[in-house]
Amino acid sequence: MAGPISPPDWQHWIGVILGPVDSPYEDGLFALLLKYPNNFPLKPPKVRFVPKVYHPNISASGVVSVDILSSNWSPALIARRKAT
Repeated sequence: MAGPISPPDWQHWIGVILGPVDSPYEDGLFALLLKYPNNFPLKPPKVRFVPKVYHPNISASGVVSVDILSSNWSPALIARRKAT
């Protein structure tokens, strides 16, 4: 689940994800900060975990390093706020 931190600022979001079942992160609740650039969706958002998360695709500062957030980004990829 994710949404703007303080509307109407659509560029700064906070999100929460649950740890996947059958993983070391199971039952975990993890907060993320998302920053959408001015030229979104042509450029990807920056995604950073707020708590320390030990994972090969996450830097010590919490930055998520996966190819779909850099070299393999496509404007066809979307992020949606979950309907309540």
